[in-house]
Amino acid sequence: MANIKQINCKSCGAAIDLQPGVFEYACQYCGTKNSIIDPNETKEQLPQAPEKLILITRDAQQNFHNFVLQTMAFDMNAPDDMVEKSEINEELVYYVPCYFMSGSVKADWTASFGYDRQEPYTDYESYTDSKGRTRTRPVTRYRTVTDWRPASGKASGRLFTQAYAGEPLPSFVETSLNHMRGDFADYSPTMVTGCEVKPFIRTVDDVHQTIAAQIDAQIQNIVYSYAQGDHQRDWSYNPDVTVDYIKPGLLPLAKASFTYHEKKYDIYASATSQDLYYKDDFPVDHKRKNKVSRGFVPFYITLIYSIFFGFLFSDYSGYFNFILILMGLACPLLLGITRSATVNSYSKKVRAAALAQRNLNQDAQLKTQEQIQALYQQSQKPPMPFFAKDGADDILLPLLTFLWLGFSLAGFAYHLITH
Repeated sequence: MANIKQINCKSCGAAIDLQPGVFEYACQYCGTKNSIIDPNETKEQLPQAPEKLILITRDAQQNFHNFVLQTMAFDMNAPDDMVEKSEINEELVYYVPCYFMSGSVKADWTASFGYDRQEPYTDYESYTDSKGRTRTRPVTRYRTVTDWRPASGKASGRLFTQAYAGEPLPSFVETSLNHMRGDFADYSPTMVTGCEVKPFIRTVDDVHQTIAAQIDAQIQNIVYSYAQGDHQRDWSYNPDVTVDYIKPGLLPLAKASFTYHEKKYDIYASATSQDLYYKDDFPVDHKRKNKVSRGFVPFYITLIYSIFFGFLFSDYSGYFNFILILMGLACPLLLGITRSATVNSYSKKVRAAALAQRNLNQDAQLKTQEQIQALYQQSQKPPMPFFAKDGADDILLPLLTFLWLGFSLAGFAYHLITH
């Protein structure tokens, strides 16, 4: 190519002077673009159409909608009103491109297998005889010994893998797509009618490393399935891989986007099993977390005072002292645990009620009277337990703090009086 100084325009035939490092030229006479490199010869082309696909399951759209609401409702750190106040902007079940690889492997392997056995040995223990003298006597004990034996054999098995080939997605989503399983079928345009199909962005060469890594892992699993004994080591194998085909295909994916307090959140899931692939970090209900934390304040205060007086009177002793201090610590700790369980349980019930209310408002005409009645009962917001109320913090927590602190300090006061 370096010896070529000039080409002719493929449209009008005019001469075009070449420049180093430039591979496309527009003709100055007719404007036609001329390339000096044939893309078909220099770069693998993207597939024109898929040949295989994993089918979207029936009712995938409705199942995914329910899955999105449940994901919002049962995230333990999310605010209680997120289900109620979130606006779902997009719920899409669609196909994304991939490459399917099918093949087989044969491998000769060698390894060492270890077999455990119990081996007796003689040990000596001390004892006191009838005259109070210390003596030793032999005893039989057992220890586990592993006998290693060399082994070899032939392994064989089927290989099947896939690699995502579309526009960049969160890494965990792409990894999950590479391991998706479902109903496998030959592609037909009628199978994707009404579904959005994303275009191929990557060639087979682009995903070669992904396919190779999955094949290596599958080969290892096939070879290791021939393991024997209780332990294995020194594995060595030389695989011979036969590739039946690498074909372009489609994978089903579900994505939802919703807005909560003007911030957008995304959820990705399988369109075949509703397995969660990825979700943005949901907002954290700091008010609820602080409420739980305040329940442990009496324990922390009592613990600090107990440690302080423990160092101050390090020589105190007595069963009564110990019981008083233990009560002073155990009671506020139990309060904190109870408070935490009560607050979180109430939060879960509130979010479940919000979920039922949202389901009740959606497609009510498609539900039976029994379903509507059940959802109505589930949507009733439960009363807030006493331990979950903020008002309890103003009176109950300070009162119990001083009460249990008194138990703890009573032990040290008893020590001062009796010593």
